[in-house]
Order: sequence, then C-alpha cells, then structure tokens
Amino acid sequence: MKGLFGTVAFAQTEPPTEAGRITPDIGQKIAECAPTSAANSLISLAEENGADIPSDTDLINELKADMDWTPENGVLPDDFVEGKNKWAARHGIPIRTTKVGDQHGRNTLPNILSAMADGSAAEIRIKFAQNGKTKGGHMVTVTGVRIDGNQTFVEVADPRTPEGLDTYEVRGNVIVGYPYNGQAILSWGFVQTWEGSPTGTALDNM
Repeated sequence: MKGLFGTVAFAQTEPPTEAGRITPDIGQKIAECAPTSAANSLISLAEENGADIPSDTDLINELKADMDWTPENGVLPDDFVEGKNKWAARHGIPIRTTKVGDQHGRNTLPNILSAMADGSAAEIRIKFAQNGKTKGGHMVTVTGVRIDGNQTFVEVADPRTPEGLDTYEVRGNVIVGYPYNGQAILSWGFVQTWEGSPTGTALDNM
C-alpha cells in the first residue's frame, strides 16, 4: 500500500495511535541505506524549520564520513547516532538524535509513534534473517506509524525500493511482507528532535 498516513503531530492526553511525517524518499547507492535514510529525516526537519541544508549528494557524503561508513559494513547503530549529532553540531542545526527500543525491536515502534506525535522524525533498522541466522541489516525512514486495534502498521520511505511510500504490518517484531527472501525483523529505532532555532555555530551540548 502507498501513502497510508498524512502528517499527524499534535498534543494529546491519550497515548497516540497514529502519527506521520512528510519526508523525501531518496534512492540509495550500494550499502548507503543508513546515511540516505538519515538524510530524508534531516531534510524534512530542516525544511520544516527554515534551516539551510546541503544538497542531497553533499549531505549523504558528509553523513557517510561522520558515521564512519564503510562499503563492507555500512554503519553501526551507535555510529549512526553519533554521526548525525556530529553533523548537526558542525552545521549549527539544533537536531538531536537518540536511539530507542532495542536490537530485537521491543518497544521500538511505540517509542517512535510517541516521538512522531510530538513532531520528531525517525528511522528504523531492519535485520534480515534466514533459517534463524542474521544475514545483514537495512535502514529506512519512518513516515508513519498506526495502531488499529491489535494491528500495528508502519509506513516507510525505503531507499532500496522504487520511489513511493511502503506500508507493512508489524507482528511482534516481524515486518510482514517486506520484499526479502527470508524474515525482515524490526530492530533499533532512531529519533530526531528539533531543539530550537538554528545558531550558525556548533551546539555546545552536543
């Protein structure tokens, strides 16, 4: 399914059941899913708040350097967080990234749903598995999360699929119907929060 969510971000007393964000859907080069998915979120937040940001190619290349990206291993989760915070501090853009959930996807989507309802942007890491063994990982930008009774749906801008948003049901920590010959398993989440106005200088608290 395409385009299941609109932009939903508002204060409410009950736990949110749906939230979304409009982001780009940049296609990745080989092994560049992490910086590409991060770029989608950073562009969305920066444009929403009137901040200048490099072009897509320059932004992704900067993020690759800041995240210690390698073509063999891509980006490790902690380097993903540190790299984005390093990039934001260098550009004086008040976006802070934090890791949520855990490597097995426990509480990842509820944390992302809550953050997106407050206006944040997010990505998730997907683990690929075959016959019970992990075969690699992937990163996508989250554009929406919805809870409908006992069902949970996530909408993503996936840099490895054709342009356009993709929606999947998540059962436990399994992403149902993801185009992979094996299991696609939810892992860590990453939340970007806008913390103020652009300063033009590095942020001391980063």
